[in-house]
Amino acid sequence: MADFASPLFSRQALVWYTRLPQDVREEWFQLQTSLLEKWSPPEYDEGVEPTPAAAAPSHPLGLSSKPLEGVIKIIRAISAPVLYLEHKGRNATCTVTENIADALRVRCHRLSDSILLECTDDPDRSWLAVHWTAPQVVIGNGPKQFSEITLIDPKTLKSTWGANYPYRPMTGSVSADMELNLSWKLGDGPVIPLHASISNALFINLVYDPQGNLSTSHRKKIARLFIEPVE
Repeated sequence: MADFASPLFSRQALVWYTRLPQDVREEWFQLQTSLLEKWSPPEYDEGVEPTPAAAAPSHPLGLSSKPLEGVIKIIRAISAPVLYLEHKGRNATCTVTENIADALRVRCHRLSDSILLECTDDPDRSWLAVHWTAPQVVIGNGPKQFSEITLIDPKTLKSTWGANYPYRPMTGSVSADMELNLSWKLGDGPVIPLHASISNALFINLVYDPQGNLSTSHRKKIARLFIEPVE
């Protein structure tokens, strides 16, 4: 749960968070206690009128203040059919489809410097997640390091894939041409760009070393991801 909260810190809160001991940052109940000690809300006062919330800022892409919604479109080679990200029923991980009607509907929630992706098909409003396939994420392990795309239950904050490996909500940015650029932040380290890898069997993974990943199999292709708005 602490990993789920970390992308939400910004400005003074982010500086405060990064200075916390590592065990506090990684354990939700310790983090919760520290939050309340630092920013405990004032006691409720019946005589105080609530202050109206400030108007929402305009959309960074110049579209509108409404969150960007749509499906995730997957572009491979020019001649290859367009694919879309999907999540079938109780499947543990996301897969791909050529049928836009089966595509997963998502909503982009903007943070201070990135976005979170919410699955709007699910009545419980799950979040898309990056779930690694190894016990530790070791940047520098080359093509052996890759992740699945899963969902996170907003109530339990657990991934739909039960493997006890690192995972966290999917974060990234959306460019002016609607390209989705995903990333992973390893502790206090740098932000690592992630790339989509598609196999001939139409399995999708996220990798940080695209060329190294391609070298493991001629059947894999690096793809670009886009948000395609839908009604």
